[in-house]
Amino acid sequence: MTLLLSLKAVAFDVDRNGFYSPSQCDFVWPRGVVERQCDTCNPREFDPGCHCGIYSSPNPEILTEYAKFSNTVYVLLNLYGWIDLWTGPADISDTFVIRSWGAKIIGVLATTADPKPRKLPAQRQLSAILGVDYYGVDLMSWLQVKEMITITWENHKTLLDGHSPFKKEPWEIEYIKGDTHAK
Repeated sequence: MTLLLSLKAVAFDVDRNGFYSPSQCDFVWPRGVVERQCDTCNPREFDPGCHCGIYSSPNPEILTEYAKFSNTVYVLLNLYGWIDLWTGPADISDTFVIRSWGAKIIGVLATTADPKPRKLPAQRQLSAILGVDYYGVDLMSWLQVKEMITITWENHKTLLDGHSPFKKEPWEIEYIKGDTHAK
């Protein structure tokens, strides 16, 4: 098990009674570990020309375009197997996108993913509660999730070429204990 954490946007669909990926609307996220589905890649690594895998990011600003629906929530993923790490788009500096072999939903965000987290709007609150019930996981604040992601990235510095998942901003110092990078 990798124990590298990341975020994904998912939306609740009443008709299908499940959560789907806003970028792949035909894919409903099941309970348990989701594995990439690919007939061309070796099970132990990604083919450089293939785009298969589970995409996520530790940075919520990367996921904003996938959270346009009123029933979208962010979930915390534990990533499994091989991963690829890319820097995010140029217009969103100091961010990352991860492609993994597999992932499992292990938490649902109960707040917005902002420097000063706020309560979710009513429709997203309902989706978050349904996600907790469906996946059997906990509701978590952004502050908890961000600290958990940071810890797992710190534990995999070699794997991640020393990258840190978040820009170090003054508001982070208040709750990331032992952060040697904060100024």
